[in-house]
Amino acid sequence: FGCASGGPLLVVVTPETASTIKLMVGDNEVILRVAPKADFLDFVCFSGNSKVQVKERGSVLMCDLKIGDEVLVGKNEYEPVYTFAHKNELVSTKYLQFRPSLLELSHDHMVFVDGKGAVPATMVEIGDFLVNDGIVTSIREVERKGAYSPFTASGTIVVNGVLSSNYISFQESNVLKLGTIQTSLTYQWLAQTFVTPYRIWLTISGQKAFENGSWHTIGLYFYAWYVDQSPMTMMLLLFPISALLVLFVGAEFVSSNPFACMATVASFTLFWRVINKKA
Repeated sequence: FGCASGGPLLVVVTPETASTIKLMVGDNEVILRVAPKADFLDFVCFSGNSKVQVKERGSVLMCDLKIGDEVLVGKNEYEPVYTFAHKNELVSTKYLQFRPSLLELSHDHMVFVDGKGAVPATMVEIGDFLVNDGIVTSIREVERKGAYSPFTASGTIVVNGVLSSNYISFQESNVLKLGTIQTSLTYQWLAQTFVTPYRIWLTISGQKAFENGSWHTIGLYFYAWYVDQSPMTMMLLLFPISALLVLFVGAEFVSSNPFACMATVASFTLFWRVINKKA
């Protein structure tokens, strides 16, 4: 609550400020709604109007989706939502709406197109065939309140009947570009691999998930920084980054596969014994 007499009232808004501020103006109560500061993840999402198929619940609005809900991610395949990169009910965001599916997603969010793979929404054209849906007959921009970005283990989710990605493209391209050079590394694979450490954490921590946290999206923030560098810097960093990503993939496979984990431990133990014997 705040009050002032004979002058303006200054209300300082900080990250700790509540979402609602109540002020008394004379005998009247004034309620101020405080929206959180937006970051780039606010604009890489689906709208709350979008619908997903939840196992044993049927069609559910994106705004009602929760961590742990098992959602359709492919043909008769369901996976639990293990986190939300962002879940913001207050932010207003512009989306591209595709008809006839009425799928609404941010401009850089990727969707699967027949013959093209996962591409950013801005690359979809009228006449393209969206996987699991059909031909796009029209595209228009709409503004909606709320932004939602659920993550699944496969990196995919079926939204409004359309196979969609969990991720975005940072360069208005479906593959990484080093200046004018197009690589063979798709943004779907890169993004899926960059969040591998968080999926490994979920495996070893017993599915301890964080919603709207920051550390599980460090990979996405790093990648946003990476593509903002000069082509030469990107090229120099590409090789160590690629090696690290391959290491992530291997670590995830081992951590989620008991037999692979035992084989790795046995191999390391044998190697250690051989080294000690030679020494």
